[in-house]
Amino acid sequence: MKPVDRLARYVTDTSFNDIPEKVIKRAKFLIMDSIGCALGATKTDLGKTYLRLGKRLGGEPESRLAGDKEKVSVENAALVNTQLANLLDFDDMYDNYPPFHPGCGIIQTALAAGEKNSATGKQFLTAVVVGYEVCLRVGRAMGHAMWTGGTPNLAAPIGPATVAAKLLDLKGGGVKRTLEIVEVAGGSLTTGTPKRRKYDIELDRTGSVKSNFGIAAHQGITSAEQAALGLDGGKGLLGSNLKEWYLAGLNSENYDQLDKDLGGSYRILDVKFKPTPSCHLTHLPITAAWKALEGETIEEDEVEELVVKGVKRLAHFSWSNMLEAQLSIPCTLALAVKGVPPDEWYRNERFLETDIKQLADKVRFVNDPEIEEAEIEDGKMSCEVEIVLNDGKTRSARVDQDHLKGAKKNPMSEDGLREKFSKNAVGSISGTVNQLERSLMGIESADNIRELTELLG
Repeated sequence: MKPVDRLARYVTDTSFNDIPEKVIKRAKFLIMDSIGCALGATKTDLGKTYLRLGKRLGGEPESRLAGDKEKVSVENAALVNTQLANLLDFDDMYDNYPPFHPGCGIIQTALAAGEKNSATGKQFLTAVVVGYEVCLRVGRAMGHAMWTGGTPNLAAPIGPATVAAKLLDLKGGGVKRTLEIVEVAGGSLTTGTPKRRKYDIELDRTGSVKSNFGIAAHQGITSAEQAALGLDGGKGLLGSNLKEWYLAGLNSENYDQLDKDLGGSYRILDVKFKPTPSCHLTHLPITAAWKALEGETIEEDEVEELVVKGVKRLAHFSWSNMLEAQLSIPCTLALAVKGVPPDEWYRNERFLETDIKQLADKVRFVNDPEIEEAEIEDGKMSCEVEIVLNDGKTRSARVDQDHLKGAKKNPMSEDGLREKFSKNAVGSISGTVNQLERSLMGIESADNIRELTELLG
């Protein structure tokens, strides 16, 4: 059997009762987090524009737009809600493997398709879990995104495609056809010539369309719908053997990642929650600064300089919009050490205010040969932050990627995740946040997940 056959069999055969309780619990918190991120984004001008896009695209009223009373086609709801879930850069993260943010497409597709198809809560949760497992294995097989060239994108639509195939109740052959079609639609697994991207990448974009995970979600659903009609995509690399995989330019040692211990171990448990609405690469200095401050905050007039030691990244001292701010360590570090609540970073353009700019200007980047060498040797990133105060005192701390706030070894608490959800969701729905949370946490008992989606209007 080729990987595509084993993946298809896993998706088809897995039922709710096969999934460990701790995995179901993790899935619920990831769903809650994604819903909160989408609702939080609807409060921004850009988020409101995406809601207008959803209404313009329209279609049969099958699935609800997040934070809105209107329903549109299942494909367009998945597209818009996935874009919303990723818009704040507050959504989940799987190290630096494609598609970087797995949950936005998987969860928002499951909500849209589940609502259209009147899925039960157990069917919905099962689809989310198998979507993550297929997506994360494909992403890991493609390789660490910081160490490869290009922007490989198959991992982005394959999660939503898996979810849609499961909720359409496609059997083994139908699931296999879905995976074949989405490989054609989503692009090749190959990434081209290796390109070491560990140094700073210049910020050269001011566009409003971010990542386009929504397009990937749309591709995923339409791939499953084509497969349901008997169409297929032909053989791709998911249907290859090891030799074909290697000759396509992919790392042979990653081949078994496609289905390694499938159904036995769960990579969903390694997905990270994000404590701040900013690029994952900003979280090393932010976590190090928080560790150095030990829960305290500082004002710009107390600081002589903020020294970031490591490999220089995202050293952008100029930003004009929310998306540029998310990719600036000086901006996000200033917001974090001042103690600005994450849900207020972009509200009323807080990130553009003078005090944030003044503190950001005090950030200085220093290349650290030891940190750089360690990253080259084992591929793991770390960072040290030194806060030099005007009174002569210095505070410093070092953090590696395994101990980022939100990672497995330094997790956000359940209370912290609930607070994040509440602050993102409040003011975006007609009901109460507590009512929505209760519905979500008990979703496995729902006969129809519309009990949940109706609360999102």
